[in-house]
Amino acid sequence: LASFKVAADYCTENNIKFNAYISRSADALDLIRSVAATFNASLIYAGAHVSLVIDRRLTTEQQANFRLYSNANVIQETDESGEVTTPCFSYEGTGKKARTSAVEVSFIDPNLFYKEAKESIEDAVAIERYGYNHKRVRALGCTDRNQARRLGRYILASNTLNTETVSFKVGTEGAMLLPGDICLIADPLKVRFPLGGRVLTGTTTNVILDREPTMALGGNLYLYTYGASGIAQKSKISNISG
Repeated sequence: LASFKVAADYCTENNIKFNAYISRSADALDLIRSVAATFNASLIYAGAHVSLVIDRRLTTEQQANFRLYSNANVIQETDESGEVTTPCFSYEGTGKKARTSAVEVSFIDPNLFYKEAKESIEDAVAIERYGYNHKRVRALGCTDRNQARRLGRYILASNTLNTETVSFKVGTEGAMLLPGDICLIADPLKVRFPLGGRVLTGTTTNVILDREPTMALGGNLYLYTYGASGIAQKSKISNISG
């Protein structure tokens, strides 16, 4: 119930309303998912409970709670000789034609005696870059033109900003992940210097690593470590000695 209370508060704060009559039988799970999609939420089942994950701006506290993955805690596939056959992290982008640059949203307009109306939203920058890729959607339970427009803008932003997928395998610690959790990927192939390792020993102020750091202390360097809760902790590095 707590997650549904959060969803109700989110809809109230953002002036999101669901006005509809369910006039025919339908699969209950599909119907609830459709209703949740009207306020950018996904339905998940975790810990013997049905819950909601809303795609929204995170608070400062939520931004600080993330999972950390590097070569040190992902599973690498090897052949019989022990040679690595696949990289730790595999990346895949979306095709140019798959990036929507214009959306036509259908909704019910009270000013037209509750008949269906359409609202078109276009992204001029995306059209110039990817071409005119049009998509039609139906806003379930929407009777407000501004709400339909916000839905179209959300779809455009999702298609033009979420353009890359990363895949990797983890051990049992991956069971703590839920949809919507933030993951920090420390991939040495992306930044071109070694990242990730193990802490041999440590106190609240000092840690001994499993190898000598290859970077010099300069600017803002931070050490990300896992605590007992499984959430990464960020600490500023003040000195590197050997």
